[in-house]
Amino acid sequence: NVAPVQSVVGVTIGQVFEGNDPNQHDPNAHIANSEGTIKFNLTNNDADNDEYIAKVYLNYDNSEGNVTFNGTVVAPGTVLSFGVNGVCTGPAGFAGLTADGLGNGALKYTPNSGSDSDVDVKINYAVTVIDPDSGDTKLTTNIDGVTSDSALGRQMLAGTVDDKPIIDGTGAKLDMTVDAVADKPTAAANGNANTM
Repeated sequence: NVAPVQSVVGVTIGQVFEGNDPNQHDPNAHIANSEGTIKFNLTNNDADNDEYIAKVYLNYDNSEGNVTFNGTVVAPGTVLSFGVNGVCTGPAGFAGLTADGLGNGALKYTPNSGSDSDVDVKINYAVTVIDPDSGDTKLTTNIDGVTSDSALGRQMLAGTVDDKPIIDGTGAKLDMTVDAVADKPTAAANGNANTM
């Protein structure tokens, strides 16, 4: 009798600013892009320490910004796949992304230049973790209603051999808040300072 997947997926996010520039209020300051990191960390509690992230699904409203890796947009609904060696195997365009990189902030949320302030962008995710010794599988998600028989569950478990995977629906809620920043002052036609 082999123990099920023991690892725990943790998710953290970094700070982002309206217009992707925390200095936009200062007309003399250079643009200081502030992409918010999205980190998926795997705490490997397995005795062999070999459980790994096999898939990561991301879905979000991209009207205010995008999740990116090295400038490549991770479109809403994308499933990133990883081999047992931790290297991203698909989709195309994500060469160089690794499971370790997921934990080091390789994924960023970049607000659009015209993004609204104090907008909460909900990022839905699902993460498949596999124990390569047993094939045991665990799916951690913050999306309600995911089961092994749901469309997303089937997609995230495709290719696994575990006929009784653990579905953990207690994944942390992930809201990326775009912090407000005062606009740069501009001169009005009458010479009075104004803001945009």
